[in-house]
Amino acid sequence: MHPDQDRLIEQLHRDYFGKLTLCAAATLKNQSLAQDVVQDTFHEALRHIDTLMDHPNPGGWLMVTLKNKLREAERSRRRYLLRFLSLDTDLLTEPGREDPPPDRMQSLLEQIQQALTPEEYRLLTRLTIDGASHLEVAKEFHILSGFSLGLREQPLSSPAFWKGRFLRVLPPYLIWTLIYELWNASLAPGQLLRDLLTGQAAPHLYFIPIIFQFYLLYPLLRRWVDRQPLGSVLWSLASTLFLQSLYYEKGLGLLPDLSLGRLWMLFPVWLFYFTAGMALQRLDREPIRIHCKENAAPLLVLLALFVCLYCALSRFTGVLDSIKPEITLFVPLVFLCGTAVWDWVRGLPGLEIGVVFLSGLSMDIYYCHVLVLCLFRLIPRVHVGMSSMALLLLATFAGSLVLAVLLGALRSLLRRIRPHSA
Repeated sequence: MHPDQDRLIEQLHRDYFGKLTLCAAATLKNQSLAQDVVQDTFHEALRHIDTLMDHPNPGGWLMVTLKNKLREAERSRRRYLLRFLSLDTDLLTEPGREDPPPDRMQSLLEQIQQALTPEEYRLLTRLTIDGASHLEVAKEFHILSGFSLGLREQPLSSPAFWKGRFLRVLPPYLIWTLIYELWNASLAPGQLLRDLLTGQAAPHLYFIPIIFQFYLLYPLLRRWVDRQPLGSVLWSLASTLFLQSLYYEKGLGLLPDLSLGRLWMLFPVWLFYFTAGMALQRLDREPIRIHCKENAAPLLVLLALFVCLYCALSRFTGVLDSIKPEITLFVPLVFLCGTAVWDWVRGLPGLEIGVVFLSGLSMDIYYCHVLVLCLFRLIPRVHVGMSSMALLLLATFAGSLVLAVLLGALRSLLRRIRPHSA
C-alpha cells in the first residue's frame, strides 16, 4: 500500500477500534468474538482501501461494514446452532449445498421444544440462542455446581480493584480540580486541599469524592447485594429517602434548627443509586425489557405527569436543590421509560454511532462542561436570563463536545509521541 493508505488505516484503527469493539460486544455479548468481527471489518477496509481513501466519511463506512459483519456472524451462529442441535439428519447440509429453508429451521425448534421440559428448553435457549454466560444461567436457575463455579470469572481482589479504579479516576480529577481552582483564583493551600477532598472546586465535582467512597465500600456492598439483593435495595432506598427528606424539609423551613452540614457529601445520601445498579446487573433484564415495551404508553404518560408535578412543586416551594426524595423515585421511572422506547429509537439513522461516540467522550464532557458554561456566561447574547436558557444549553453542549474531542485528540497525540521519546 501507499504511505497515505497506511496512515489512513492506522488512524482509523486508533480512532475507531475501541468504539467498534464496544458496539460489537453490546450486540454479540462476547468480547472475544466482537474483536474478531472488528478485525474482519478492518480486513474489509484493507480490501477496499481505494474506495475508503475517496470516501467522505471513512468512520461511517466502517460502522456500516461492522453492522453487515454482525448480521453475517449472527446468521452463521444460528445456522451452526441449528445443525448442532438437529434431531433430523435431513437438515444437515453438505458443504456447497444450500441451507435448509427457514420453515424447516422453525420446525426444528418446535421439535426441540416438544422434546424438552419447559425448564430444560429455557435453559438450552439461554445458553445457546441468547448467548448467556454460565454464571448468568447459574444465578438464574440457582445452580450451585462445580461446573458453573469452575467457569465463573473470579472478581478482582479489593486491592486490585481499588488500584485500577483510583488510577483511572484520580488523575483527571486532580487535573480538573487544579484547572477550576485557577479559574476561581483560589490557590491557597488550605482551600485547595478542602476543595480537593470535598469536590467543591466546581459545582459538579462533588460527584467524584462520593464515587471514591463507593469504590472503597464496594467489596462490602457487593457481598451485601449478593446475599440480600432485594433487602439491600430496600434498605438503601429507605436510607436515601430519609436523608434526602431531611434536606428537603430543611429547605422548606420545617426543620430550621437542624444542622446537616456537609452530610449530603457522604455515601448514605446516594446509597440507593449504587446498590440498585449493582442489583440490576444480577437480574435477567429481558423480562423487564419486554414488560416495559408492552407498557410503553402508560410509562411515558406517567413520566410526563411526574415531570409536570415536579416542576409545579419546585415553583411553588421555591426549592431547586437536586437533593429531593422525588428525584430518587424519578430515576427508576426514567430507566423504565428508556428501556421501553429503546427498541423503537435504536433504529434511527446514526443513533448507535452517536451513542458509541458520546459514550467515549462522556467523562471529558462531564469534567469540562462547567468551564465551558462559565465561558459562555461571559457572552451577553448567550446569557441574558431565563429566556436564553435553551441557547445556553445548546452552546454549552456543543462547546463541551468540541473541547472533549480536542482533549481526546491531544491524548492520542501524546500516546503516539511517548513511545518515540522512550
